[in-house]
Amino acid sequence: MGKSPYVRICLRDSGSGIPQEILSRIFEPFFSTKQHGTGLGLSTVQSIVRQTGGTLSVESNPGAGTAFTFLIPRISGEDTTDGEEQASIPRRGTETVLLVEDEVDVRALIRDMLRVYGYNVVEAEDPQNALELCKRADLKLDILLTDVVMPIMSGPELVKAIQPVRPELKVVYMSGHARDRFSKSGIDEEKVNFIQKPVMPEALTARLREVLDAPTPLI
Repeated sequence: MGKSPYVRICLRDSGSGIPQEILSRIFEPFFSTKQHGTGLGLSTVQSIVRQTGGTLSVESNPGAGTAFTFLIPRISGEDTTDGEEQASIPRRGTETVLLVEDEVDVRALIRDMLRVYGYNVVEAEDPQNALELCKRADLKLDILLTDVVMPIMSGPELVKAIQPVRPELKVVYMSGHARDRFSKSGIDEEKVNFIQKPVMPEALTARLREVLDAPTPLI
């Protein structure tokens, strides 16, 4: 009998289990039963697994624990994918991203996404911290990934403050709010690089590569 084309990984615990009324929602972005949770963890994991062509399933019963089962395509060592399939695989990077996000859990999640795909990440918890980092001559930065709505100043306001210091820095905005937030800052929303929250790995990687590979800075 030949090898299965998939590798099966099962993670099982012996905890209290997940109630059935919640089980159907655990992969929804922003759904969380924790008071301080973001609800993006399982959604992101499912997205990463699907990128590989795999599947993620869950079984749970109250009092009987929970089991997550991953089916991931086995790598044979031979190039068996066609051009279209290869194009759909997120490209890795080695550049340095300045990540500006005031929500601690969201920032950690996006940081980990970027590092999985090879990027170096410099974190800023607010726009003021981001400005201070941009003024450091010893710090190489390739692209700014910033939230739009933040305390102190907005993402567009931060970009205007940074441009005199780092005119070569490329920019991607992210937000869970509507794009019309840009109009309040006097910026043409059709000309900005934008990604909608919740941020999924394949969409984030594709947008970063699109902007990084462009010949000139794009705002």
